[in-house]
Amino acid sequence: MAFRSDTMLMQETPGIMSNNGSKSKAKSRTTVTTYPTASQSTFNLDRDNSNVNNAIELETAEESDEPIEQGWISTSREWSMVVCFAIMAMMVAMDALILIPILPKITGKYHSNPSRDTMWPMTVYILANATFQRFHVAVMEIFGRRNMLIAGLIVFTMGLILISASPPLFPILLVGRAVQGAGAAAMVSIPPAMLMDMIPERRRSMYNFAIILSSAIGAILGLTLGGIFIRQDSWKWIFYIAAPFCFLLFVITPLAVRPVGESLEPKKRLMKVDWTGSFLFSGSMTSLLLGLTWATSLNKELKLKVLVALGAGAVGMIVTMLYERSGASRPLLSLGILRVSPLTFLCVLIQSLLIAVQLVCLPAYLGGVHDSSSTTTGAILIPMIVTMLLVTGGIDIVPTKLYRYRWPLWFGWALNIASSASLTTFNTHTTLRVCIIVMLVTGLGHGITISATHTALRELSRQRSRSQRDACLIANFVRTAGFCLAIASADSAFRTRLRIHDEHYSPAQVYSSSFEDLMRALTILAGFGGLLSLFVGWKRTREGGLHA
Repeated sequence: MAFRSDTMLMQETPGIMSNNGSKSKAKSRTTVTTYPTASQSTFNLDRDNSNVNNAIELETAEESDEPIEQGWISTSREWSMVVCFAIMAMMVAMDALILIPILPKITGKYHSNPSRDTMWPMTVYILANATFQRFHVAVMEIFGRRNMLIAGLIVFTMGLILISASPPLFPILLVGRAVQGAGAAAMVSIPPAMLMDMIPERRRSMYNFAIILSSAIGAILGLTLGGIFIRQDSWKWIFYIAAPFCFLLFVITPLAVRPVGESLEPKKRLMKVDWTGSFLFSGSMTSLLLGLTWATSLNKELKLKVLVALGAGAVGMIVTMLYERSGASRPLLSLGILRVSPLTFLCVLIQSLLIAVQLVCLPAYLGGVHDSSSTTTGAILIPMIVTMLLVTGGIDIVPTKLYRYRWPLWFGWALNIASSASLTTFNTHTTLRVCIIVMLVTGLGHGITISATHTALRELSRQRSRSQRDACLIANFVRTAGFCLAIASADSAFRTRLRIHDEHYSPAQVYSSSFEDLMRALTILAGFGGLLSLFVGWKRTREGGLHA
């Protein structure tokens, strides 16, 4: 963002008389122009004349909430930073998705019970990711953006080494995936915050698209390579594959990410980071996840444990919200940001449930009904995930002056409802070609909805750029937390339906009927989300602040 400030240099010049006989003052003008970029700041000082006896008078300007269209200087270092972020996004997407098609098989490799522990490697990864996202953003203002990115990369690599070098024991897998998720949280949360702080919106969308495109490539690699490696004896390459990315990022991150325009807070502010809120949130989520996982068992002895775990998790969440509202000096969840548009954040949560349930249940349906291999399952999921990512990034490139956020939001939710309803028709006779087409429509709906949601949050919090940044980051946090809850809930509900239908149908029909039951519930949830989307920004539009 470029800005210009002018100063008036006052100088006494003898011998120059005005009409009334008094001496006049000649003014020489000093112009200061600065152009901060992502990699450098240029300071130009032009003076008409110099004199040691100068006084400087500064002109002041009133602040305005209206955005100012100004020039921008793009440099090679700016692009190198974006390339670094793109490689991070590719690695994180690949690492997060590589286990989805092979979760039952990888659980067996670690000598655990596939029917009980299938989703835990994914759940602990996302739980750690959600918990540490807000933590990394808060701490980066104390230790610096680049330092926290490198710290996150170190933590991610430690988890990778733990999994790769240890014997195949399931507890070690869970600990390693949790450590990886905590490290990946830095690479998920800090780059968007940096781009929002340093780059104007009209250029930021282009960089975001480059990063999202890299995420799509990482998704393709993860969903494809997981099925290939699991069939070989060298199945640990599922984890080794991230090592070259880590090495490359250790080399380029210190060079590409520059601490430009950073003003760090004192180290003593570290004590004001919301440690209590982080522990309350992670403990409550863990209790809820344990209760949801145990709920699939029909054993009467576990019913009390289920109730205790779910009750403790629910109470813990209430305590967390109360603490964030009144007890935290720098809250993990800023309720002031949530009040920008509660309906929008609720829509974000509902959509995260839709995405996670579809990603969990569709592989189970394909494996149980069509006996699809892990490679085939990953290939069918690619259209949904890649379309969702590319549409999200592609729409952001379109200038917001050409469209408003409300009608894309409605259209996206209409597609979500239609795709969820289409999934209820899947049975033992549904072909894989039909599955691919429905996945394309599903990805299109999710991509449009995500893009419109982010636009809505930016527009509804446009009064301050800081609020825009925090609103988008909290939306990502809410989405990740929703993924965590939905994965455990979907797995629990699906296995419960399998046990209920097992007494009446053939194995393929059992999977088909269970999948249909969950998709019906998902369609109702999508309809509720679509209904809420009709009222997003409605109050502001009615008041004349925004027009849809």
